[in-house]
Amino acid sequence: MIFTPSVITDLDQIREWIQSDEDHVNKMSADWWLTGQDCLAAFCVGDDTGPTMYIRLDAEGELARIHIQFGPESEVSKVRTAKSLLKIFPCITTLMANSGFKGIVFESKSVKLIKFFDRLGFKHLKDNDYLLMLGG
Repeated sequence: MIFTPSVITDLDQIREWIQSDEDHVNKMSADWWLTGQDCLAAFCVGDDTGPTMYIRLDAEGELARIHIQFGPESEVSKVRTAKSLLKIFPCITTLMANSGFKGIVFESKSVKLIKFFDRLGFKHLKDNDYLLMLGG
């Protein structure tokens, strides 16, 4: 897995990916995903083929909220996406636990994504939020 800062040269790709994502289109700007914004972390995740997703982490009290902009399936297969998530989550959970966060929360309406995150240990919190408790 390759982690790189998300930088200005990524903006065109991020814009295209947002436009392809019915849950994100017209709800956020591409520069919101760039490293160095007012957040805990923002970065691009990739493999040997190229970028698979952009991730942003924000503090919400004792929880860290993870936001993910997935590449469209026309560019990034579900297999590549799943492999990326499985490889990066141990890094993210360790980083957030070591930073003092009690858990990681994400929002989704996608049944398939919710089932995938359930296998990572996330449980329904409320509404469309799902929580992974950290550190026991």
